[in-house]
Amino acid sequence: MISETLATVLRSGRADFNARYEVARQRYPVLEAAAFGRFLEESVDPLAQGTARLARDLVPDVVAAAYDVGLDLVGQRLLGHEERERQIEATWRS
Repeated sequence: MISETLATVLRSGRADFNARYEVARQRYPVLEAAAFGRFLEESVDPLAQGTARLARDLVPDVVAAAYDVGLDLVGQRLLGHEERERQIEATWRS
């Protein structure tokens, strides 16, 4: 479950975020919606919440940038359960 902070940004930019996702699906046919959803929940949401505590006005820009990075990482299958992928996930979260 994502926080209201992230949900608000995603709702307010729904058309743009959906368009970005569709472009990424064309670029990365193996892009998995469930894996991307986990990335949003586990990585982008904490980032959005932390940004909101420090600079609420920057949350939309931070979320947009993280969303795009996530599309690339998930689309290239760089996130998951393999050792290299766990290292990428750990680095992203830190």
